[in-house]
Amino acid sequence: MLPENCDDANIGAFVDRAAATGVRSLILDVDYNQPSCGPEIVAGLARLKHRALRAGLPVRFGFTGDRFAPELKVGDRLDAAFGEEQLAGIRALVEQRGYVPRDCLDESVEILLESVEAHGAATDAALQGLDAEYQAMRATALQREAELVEKETAIAEKEAALQRVHADLESARAAARTQHAEIGRLKADLRDLRSLGGVARRVARHVAAILVG
Repeated sequence: MLPENCDDANIGAFVDRAAATGVRSLILDVDYNQPSCGPEIVAGLARLKHRALRAGLPVRFGFTGDRFAPELKVGDRLDAAFGEEQLAGIRALVEQRGYVPRDCLDESVEILLESVEAHGAATDAALQGLDAEYQAMRATALQREAELVEKETAIAEKEAALQRVHADLESARAAARTQHAEIGRLKADLRDLRSLGGVARRVARHVAAILVG
């Protein structure tokens, strides 16, 4: 990293492009031609490391340039600056969530976590209430389903009884038709008998006339 590319615009553009092109890891270092880097270079490296890690890119310090002036302890300075960058990120996160950062940053984080936990507890309670309502609705639905099955069974029994009545009625109609046919035959026989009776009377009168003559 050089003084001309350690600003936020260059760092942000570099990280965005690296993430978009699928870079697997980043190696941070200073220019071995300019190992005596100023605080802006160290701060830039810290911001680059922080943003790269937040973008999901693994980062390590290369030491290629740093080894030309180990007495400057660029690696140690980078670790310290990275710590400050993380603290600044936490402060920004707390402020974005509408909280006022405390003097002790861990207290701010604790308050934020307590708020999250309280919200989680309220959400759990609401979910439990919804689950209770669901269970009650489910029990009502099951009860209504059982009642429906009972009514369907009763309807099926009535339909079966109606079918039996219908069958009995058809049997009675068939028997009535049979009896009507039998009555018709009896009437025919009776007409035949009456005809035979008339013939017999005529024959008798004829025989009687012969006998008298």
